[in-house]
Amino acid sequence: MEIVSALVGVFGAITAVLLSHALKQGWRPSPGVLPRRYDFRRVSMHLAIDRWRPAGSSLGPFEKGRTIAYAGLQREVDVWDEAVVYAEWVPFKAVRKGWSKTHATSGLSTFAPICPPLLDMDEHRYRISEGRAIHFSLDRPHGAPLIYSTKRLNAFQEGQQDFSIVLDKQRIREVSLSLDLSGALSNAAFVQVPKACVTKGPSDAAGPEIPLSTHYGRTWHLSYRPEASDHRIRIHWQLTEAVTPDCTEYVFGYGSLLSPESRDKTLADYSQRAAVIPAVLRGFRKEWTAYSPNRSGFHNPAEDLPSHIASLNIRQDQEAETRGVLLPVASRDLAELDRRERVYARFDVTQSIVPLAGREMPPDARVLTYVALTPAPCEATKMRPALRRDYLELVQAAARQLDLGQPPATQLFERELLASVEAARQSGIAILESHATPDMKYSVEAGAGQQ
Repeated sequence: MEIVSALVGVFGAITAVLLSHALKQGWRPSPGVLPRRYDFRRVSMHLAIDRWRPAGSSLGPFEKGRTIAYAGLQREVDVWDEAVVYAEWVPFKAVRKGWSKTHATSGLSTFAPICPPLLDMDEHRYRISEGRAIHFSLDRPHGAPLIYSTKRLNAFQEGQQDFSIVLDKQRIREVSLSLDLSGALSNAAFVQVPKACVTKGPSDAAGPEIPLSTHYGRTWHLSYRPEASDHRIRIHWQLTEAVTPDCTEYVFGYGSLLSPESRDKTLADYSQRAAVIPAVLRGFRKEWTAYSPNRSGFHNPAEDLPSHIASLNIRQDQEAETRGVLLPVASRDLAELDRRERVYARFDVTQSIVPLAGREMPPDARVLTYVALTPAPCEATKMRPALRRDYLELVQAAARQLDLGQPPATQLFERELLASVEAARQSGIAILESHATPDMKYSVEAGAGQQ
């Protein structure tokens, strides 16, 4: 018996040493080993901004005097922006009773529990904060997910909006967040695309950046595993109005929009009702990274079918310039261009535009352009893109017909274009010759798309 006791003691000492070493190396026991009160397997948040317009816009609010009911009160609100947030907190079954959460937001937020349908919410705190702080508790989660939604009004009015998932005092294994800006972008343009980082407080400086993936700039996604219980995830972006009655809008075209024939296919009789202005966009370079699925099956004979067709795009480069044209647009023109440039997102580049050939813009003019946001590296490696020579030749011919100012300007445009083609070749992008034709099998099965 003494031998057994001695062995147990030795084994216990060894276990304690190994456990101490493991904890120093960053290991943490799983919930099944040492259950914690605040222990969640996953938190999922989905933020959809359906409408957005800056307060004070000459267009006025989307809706004046909407009656909002919350915590038994009614209030009339002018609606400048409207968003919906869905949240799902998935706990481990080891989570004990007595879990509570405070949900804070700017603007006015109405709360809707989904699962379970009834929550113990502090209505007094909710009322005096005018819907900006919601405190609720849940007695017995029993491992079931907690799902709720909030509708936010006028919550995203600042020039730079922050949206944080607060992880304070909670040990969460994984956070996933999706941001849907497709509704807001129907009448807005990017000044800054969404970026995410880790912080430790509302006023804390931005910490390590968290990579975001995007689908054509309309929706954004991230996944993060917190390394500390006090980490916050901050995602911020900046928008501007796209078209207003008291401002002259232009779209800067640098690819097929240089061609009058191509423009007129999208904007009826545009060449007869509007005159374009040659211009240079500073701080951007051309590249072939706007990818659209090759639904028409374009390919060179006896060669593999490219998965995507690459079109011209621009990327920030402080040492570069891109030449093109400014197209005066109205709201209906912008809607048509959005449909045409569906793999691109609108950006405000007013501060980077310089008109050429002695031309000028109105002092209050705003300039938008279309930029394709390249896919994440893991997605890009799956693609086999190719560019169409007939598209390249269309852009070259249109540039030669334009008055870009002094003769060297046209030569510079040609040089920019050819340099971008050579860079595309070196990156593995194939060139579809002018005689490349669509494969009817793919056209029928997948549907012909605009290339």
